[in-house]
Parts: sequence; C-alpha cells; structure tokens
Amino acid sequence: MPTLLPNAIGRFKALLTDLANVTQRQVDMGRAQLRMLLGKEIVLYPCADGEGRYLTAEVTGDYEGVTAAGHWQK
Repeated sequence: MPTLLPNAIGRFKALLTDLANVTQRQVDMGRAQLRMLLGKEIVLYPCADGEGRYLTAEVTGDYEGVTAAGHWQK
C-alpha cells in the first residue's frame, strides 16, 4: 500500500489542519473520489470513547478502484 498511496497519512493530516477552509466543491470532489475507490456506500456510525466522540465507517465493495489507482502511478 505505501507505493499505492505515497505519504497518504501526511496528506490527510495536512487536509485536517486546514479543514475550516475546505470549499463545498472540494468536499464534492472528495466524495466522488472516495465513491470511485471504495464503492457507492459508506455507512457512518457514531461512537464514543469516554468524552471523545467520533464516527466509524463501514465500507463494502469490490475495491476495484483501489487497485486501478495503482495503475495510474506507473
């Protein structure tokens, strides 16, 4: 996976630090990209751990988009 998604963690952290400045267009584009990579449905469940609250995602699909993404980097 590291060759498939180089520096994915770093890019994700950078995105989160600037989340307040994300435009609706960027949100829509991100949703489309996730749909392409992970399938049409991502179910979110609210969770809590002590005082912290977060969402857990349930992802199902064939993940063909993830393997196709690896071919784009060749």
